[in-house]
Amino acid sequence: MFIVTVRLRWAGKLTVESGHDLRGAVEAAARPSDGLEHVYVQTGPPAAGIVLFLLARDLAGAEATAARLVRQAGAGFCGKWEIHSCEAELLVPFTEAALPPDE
Repeated sequence: MFIVTVRLRWAGKLTVESGHDLRGAVEAAARPSDGLEHVYVQTGPPAAGIVLFLLARDLAGAEATAARLVRQAGAGFCGKWEIHSCEAELLVPFTEAALPPDE
């Protein structure tokens, strides 16, 4: 499973309701073969972060699927928007920061 984060820049006002609508649109755009397991959306002006949990053969395939699903979902929304980034972020720095220091 891959966790892919898509960040959008939006030229309009995004609300919590927009996030719920965007999540539903991503889920509706997905086909069973896309391997979408879960979607989380966080909105805040002027951006949105969409986290997709995807079953895929490789990272490149997961990132391509995430970008396609978000493009399809966003096509139904009013306002100008663009994908700022689409990537599986490394969790190592956050994990290391949470560990107690070596003694």
